[in-house]
Amino acid sequence: MKKLLSHFSGFRRSEESRRGGEEEERSGERRSAVVELLEKVTRLNKELEQKETQAQQLQMDMGQMKDTLVQVLQQNAEEAELLQTELQMMETELQMMETERVCLSLVEEKFLDVLQLLHQLRDLNVSQRSLGKILLSTLESCSDPQHGKAHILEVLNALYHELAACEVLAACEVLTTSGTLERTQSLGNPLERTQSLGNPLERTKSLGNPLERTQSLGNPLERTQSLGNPLERTQSLGNPLERTQSLGNPLERTQSLGNPLERTQSLGNPLERTQSLGNPLERTQSLGNPLERTQSLGNPLERTQSLNNTGSY
Repeated sequence: MKKLLSHFSGFRRSEESRRGGEEEERSGERRSAVVELLEKVTRLNKELEQKETQAQQLQMDMGQMKDTLVQVLQQNAEEAELLQTELQMMETELQMMETERVCLSLVEEKFLDVLQLLHQLRDLNVSQRSLGKILLSTLESCSDPQHGKAHILEVLNALYHELAACEVLAACEVLTTSGTLERTQSLGNPLERTQSLGNPLERTKSLGNPLERTQSLGNPLERTQSLGNPLERTQSLGNPLERTQSLGNPLERTQSLGNPLERTQSLGNPLERTQSLGNPLERTQSLGNPLERTQSLGNPLERTQSLNNTGSY
């Protein structure tokens, strides 16, 4: 009995010791698991804190970058506005320069036209006094209190028209003088014309008997009939309007002939040609008195009567 009791008590103690060892092992495992969990939680907390710190740093960096970008955008917007303003000012200046260039080109062209007219008037021997009067009258007529290129162009236009009118008058005077000299030259020496006519009696003999010439011409009525009906001849010529249209536009033919002033200039200075011909008065005086030459030829009525008497013989 005692042995059984001791055996059971030993078994119980061994069982309890075994159970105590298992519990200790289990408690050790639990403690190690708890320690591991605590370590993991601590590590995760540290990582979370690091992540939060990084996120805050990123937010701060993003805020700084945002502020920097906003400042850059504002500066770019201000620079764009300045560039737009400068561009508008440059466009305005360009338009003003273009307008000024056009005005200057117009003034230059008109100035060249005025110089050309002055050269032409100099070729026509217009006096400097007349040109000075034209210039003064032009300045008086354009004496407005305006300034600038528009006023200059107005003065040049007025001066151009005044010089053109003066040139036309001078050209007309030169043409009239040249026409008078040409008619004087075409008259020539009356004595030479009289000598070229020859003896009136000889001319009468060479003409023959007037009655014979009249008979040789035949009956005028027969000649009229041989010509036919005038209306038929007019119809055969066709419509005058069609002939006029076939000739073309007179304005186009006139334009094809060119500028009359340029043709007149190509002929040279009429005054120089007139001077080369000499003084008409001296040539007229060298021919002598026309009345004396006429008296030397005798009475034309007496010469006619003598011719009639000769023809009757």
